[in-house]
Amino acid sequence: MNKPVEDAVIRDSKKRYAAGVLKYRQMGYWQPDYEPKDTDILCLFRITPQEGVDPEEAAAAVAGESSTATWTVVWTDRLTACDSYRAKAYRCDAVPNQPGQYFVYIAYDLILFEEGSIANLTASIIGNVFGFKPLKALRLEDMRIPPAYVKTFKGPPTGIVVERERLDKFGRALLGATMKPKLGLSGRNYGRVVYEALKGGLDFTKDDENINSQPFMRWRDRFLFCMEAVHRAEEMTGEIKGHYLNVTAATMEDMYERAEFAKEVGSGTTVQWPKGEKMVAAPKNDGVTATIKQTPGAIGYIEYGYAKLTKADSAQLQNKAGNYVAASDKSGAATLSSAVLGPDLRGWIEDPAGADAYPVATFTWLLAYKKHDAKKAEWMRKLVEYCVTKGQSISDSMGYIPLPTNVADKISSPTLADIEC
Repeated sequence: MNKPVEDAVIRDSKKRYAAGVLKYRQMGYWQPDYEPKDTDILCLFRITPQEGVDPEEAAAAVAGESSTATWTVVWTDRLTACDSYRAKAYRCDAVPNQPGQYFVYIAYDLILFEEGSIANLTASIIGNVFGFKPLKALRLEDMRIPPAYVKTFKGPPTGIVVERERLDKFGRALLGATMKPKLGLSGRNYGRVVYEALKGGLDFTKDDENINSQPFMRWRDRFLFCMEAVHRAEEMTGEIKGHYLNVTAATMEDMYERAEFAKEVGSGTTVQWPKGEKMVAAPKNDGVTATIKQTPGAIGYIEYGYAKLTKADSAQLQNKAGNYVAASDKSGAATLSSAVLGPDLRGWIEDPAGADAYPVATFTWLLAYKKHDAKKAEWMRKLVEYCVTKGQSISDSMGYIPLPTNVADKISSPTLADIEC
C-alpha cells in the first residue's frame, strides 16, 4: 500500500522527480511565507474551487499553470532557475459573505515577461488557466504592475507637448471631440461634420474606435473628406486644425496602406526630416537656434531674423554671379529687388543674378479676401498701406528685411484698389 504524500514542498530529488503526479503545493507554488518584491507583478484572483479541492491547492494550481507548471515536475526544471521562474501563491482569504469563494494573491517575478509586451503579459496571466478543471470559476480582480515593468513600455512617440506644438495651442486646454453619430454617416457628411466642428472652435476632431471601412463610408473617402475639412477650417479660421484618422484594419498590410495614404493627403503638420545619429530635431526657429548654439559644430537652417537677433554665426553662400555673400539687410534687399511680380503680385526668386544678392531669400506673404463689408475694407486698406509704407521702418528691428522701393511701389496701389466692399 502506497504511503500518502505530504503536502509540503518535496525537495528530495529522488522523490521530486520520480514518476507520478504531484500536487501543486508539493511542487512549490504555494509559499505562504513569501514576501513580495518591489519588482514583482502581483495579481489578485477570485477563485471558486471544485468540490473537494483545497483552496490553497487551487491557489497553487493557478500560480503554477500561469507560470511554469504542468501536472507534475519534469527533469528539464533542472536546466532552469526554476525557483525564480515559479509564480508564488502566498495568501488565500475567504471572500466575505460568499461561501466557497476565495481571494488569492500571486506574485510573478519580472523575468517571466517580455519587456514592453502587453500580449505576453496577458497571455501568461489570463491565458488557458481560465479553463482550468480544478476550478468552478476564476476572475482576475486586480493587478499591481511595478514601475520597473511599466518603464519598459515606450508609449506613443509623441505626447501632449508635441501635440500642442503641432496645433500651436498653449496656455489652455486642447478642445476636441469625436463625430456623432459615429456610425451611418457617408464620407461626405462625415467630412462636413468635421468641418463644422473645427470651424466652430474645436482644435481637433477624431475618428472613434469603430470607424473603419464599413459599407456606408469607406476609409479612403473618409480620409479625403476629413482632410479637405481640416484644410478648409484652417483657411476660415486662420488657425492650425487637426483630425486623428483611424487606420486600424483587418491586416497589417491594410493598416500600412491607410497610414501611407493619410500622409499623402496631408495628415500631420510636421516635416518628416531624415533620421540618423547626426540629425537632431528641434521645434521651430527658436528651438533650432537654441540647439545650434548649444551644440558645438552644429549646422542648421533658421530664419534670418533669429540669426541676426541672437548674433548666431552664419555661412557665406556662393550666388549665381560666383560671389560668396553673407546674409545681411543689404544682400537680402538685393535679392528681393530682383523679383519680377506678376499682376497678382506673385513672384518667385530662384537663384538671383545680382552680384550682391544672397542666394536664399523670399517674401513674407499677406493673404486676404478681396471682398469685405465697408468698415472692414477700410481698415484692411489702412493695414496694407501701413505695412508697405510706415511699417517698413521697423522691419529691421524685428529681424526682417525692408521691402525695396520698387517692390513696395508695385504692391501699394493695385493692392489697395483690389480690396472691395
